[in-house]
Amino acid sequence: MPTCQYCDKQWSYATTLKKLFRNKMVCPYCHNMNYITTKARWRLSVISMPVMFVGLPLGIFDIPLKWSIPIAATMLIISFCLYPNFMELSKEEEPLF
Repeated sequence: MPTCQYCDKQWSYATTLKKLFRNKMVCPYCHNMNYITTKARWRLSVISMPVMFVGLPLGIFDIPLKWSIPIAATMLIISFCLYPNFMELSKEEEPLF
C-alpha cells in the first residue's frame, strides 16, 4: 500500500483504488499532493500487459468467445486488485523516461 511522503501514514486499499488512474494524488490525512513514482508506473504497466495480450493466444488456439471474454475480464479484475500493492508515492513528479 502507498504511504504518504509528508505524514508517513499508509493509505487504505479502498482509498488507493479510488485514486487508481491519477498521477497526482491528495493524501486523505494531511491533504498534501503526492505523485506516483516512475518505478511504480513502470511496474503498473507491466502488470496490465498480460491483459492486453490475452487475445492473441486465445485467438491462435481457437478458444470460443464465450470463454475468451470471461478470461480477459478475470485478468483485468486481478490486475486492478494488484495495483494498490505496487503503488509507491513521491513528493515530486518524476518524468516517465
